[in-house]
Amino acid sequence: MPKVAFLIVGLAIAGCASTSGWRALRIDGTSKSTFEESAAAFRQELPQYERLCFDVAVQELWITAAFKAQTESNALEAARHDFLAQIDGQGYDEIVSLAGPRTWKFARTLMLESAPTGYPLLTPHQ
Repeated sequence: MPKVAFLIVGLAIAGCASTSGWRALRIDGTSKSTFEESAAAFRQELPQYERLCFDVAVQELWITAAFKAQTESNALEAARHDFLAQIDGQGYDEIVSLAGPRTWKFARTLMLESAPTGYPLLTPHQ
């Protein structure tokens, strides 16, 4: 029983530690310029694989918003508004989850294509 309690405490501490750094960052979608600034902060702080997943997820969400707005007369502005509203206040995990499961597969494929030959590619979501 003490081992289980120790494990639970250890997991709680690890969970708290993972909320610092880049995991604590949030997107500010209140305007185009604040989005660009907060996305740049994400890109600067994220490890390589997570940065690629973030980029793929943001692109997927933008394409989805633009596709949905095609029927409106002011499509680009409507898409931008929907896109920024959807990701405003979201963190890395939420953004990648919103984009869907294809994000991880596509990012992993891109990493494999760009990896030097002879080196194994280890990703956190294999």
